[in-house]
Amino acid sequence: MLVRSLSLFTACRSIDNQKTPTKNIVLTASKKEAASLHLLELYADNSFTFTNAGMLNARNYKGSYQISADTILLKYTGIEPKVLGKQFLFAQDELVSIDQKKRLRIDSMATDFMNR
Repeated sequence: MLVRSLSLFTACRSIDNQKTPTKNIVLTASKKEAASLHLLELYADNSFTFTNAGMLNARNYKGSYQISADTILLKYTGIEPKVLGKQFLFAQDELVSIDQKKRLRIDSMATDFMNR
């Protein structure tokens, strides 16, 4: 009985995961260090996900963003990570954190991203 219940739960869960629409990523920036990865993904609907991954676990932070001239302002929903900050400047192929003095390399950017 337990095995059937777990099988049903797993099947329902995979069906639910398939219903979730994929967001359109407009910018991806990251920084890889020896034991960690920082990954920032900005979506077309003005939401974002920041992933702070270490060797043992990863944590996702979500929120919304807005662009003002050459600056991206992040507004977190819930807890704000201490490793990233809220304000970034565009600098060639990098995002430079104003708050934390960190740099994230821009991995990909939609061609119309700066026209928002």
